[in-house]
Amino acid sequence: MFVHFFPQAAGHDIRTQESYDKVMSNFDRIIGRKYLVALHINDSKAPLASKRDLHQNIGLGFLGLEPFRLIMNDERLEGLPLILETPMEEENTWAEEIKLLESLIGVKGDDPEFLAKAKELADMGTGERRTAGIAAQKKAAKAVAKPGKGGKKSIKKVESDGENSDNDGGQHHC
Repeated sequence: MFVHFFPQAAGHDIRTQESYDKVMSNFDRIIGRKYLVALHINDSKAPLASKRDLHQNIGLGFLGLEPFRLIMNDERLEGLPLILETPMEEENTWAEEIKLLESLIGVKGDDPEFLAKAKELADMGTGERRTAGIAAQKKAAKAVAKPGKGGKKSIKKVESDGENSDNDGGQHHC
């Protein structure tokens, strides 16, 4: 069984300890943690509940750094492989992100260095998040069904944009 889990895209908020714990508890109850064998991790270029799995570098997207701190300190996930699915902007991008993720182990959410790093990364991603947010709003406005013939709603087919699309290929998304 293969489960591809897009919490941010599907509207499962993992940005706070409380919401992260709720999502993980629901995952365990509905699917079962025994089926979780690895984590693909990336921040998101798309806003919460966008139904889009658009990969962003850690801390720059709509998730921010906190969910990654939560993942790196979640004993339930200990020993699971983490697969980094972020864009490689420069040759050392992935090495730096791995180092960043490892630096989150044992860090509390109120740690001043953590908060400073989270703000630094969030500030770096502000422009792209703003652009993506505007695009998501425009897409949502276009998707609003318009009255068709006989008062029925018309249905618009949305095309896939490739590997990071909504097309699940028969996989279950939570």
